[in-house]
Amino acid sequence: MPTGSPSMASSSIMMGFVAAGTIAQYQPVALGSTAGEVTGTTTAGTALTIGIAQNGASAGQNVDVVIVGVSLVRCGAAVAKGAALYADSTDGYVDDFTHGGGTTARFAIGFSLEAATADGDIISAFICPSPTVKS
Repeated sequence: MPTGSPSMASSSIMMGFVAAGTIAQYQPVALGSTAGEVTGTTTAGTALTIGIAQNGASAGQNVDVVIVGVSLVRCGAAVAKGAALYADSTDGYVDDFTHGGGTTARFAIGFSLEAATADGDIISAFICPSPTVKS
């Protein structure tokens, strides 16, 4: 049996889309208004996020999106290992539910596989978009 860490290619399912606007690498994305398009999410987890962009793209360019599996993500704050994640509201990063606060419903995008200590840290996460919300 092989040992070591799985590669990103063997541990995730990716789909190709066209960017509806500017999308940053490792930004959560949602379906765009046109079939086959995605848009970067900055909606505090209130829009159903379908995955994480693997490359940056401008409007009309191709973008690969991890829809299920392991992906790198950029965090908007410190995140604990194993924390449930959602799309952050201001910068297009991910955050955990402890920073969401309040009673706003938020769609989960996955969970962290390692901890982040600061805003802007890039960590591994298991992406499994869910219609399950925090109330």
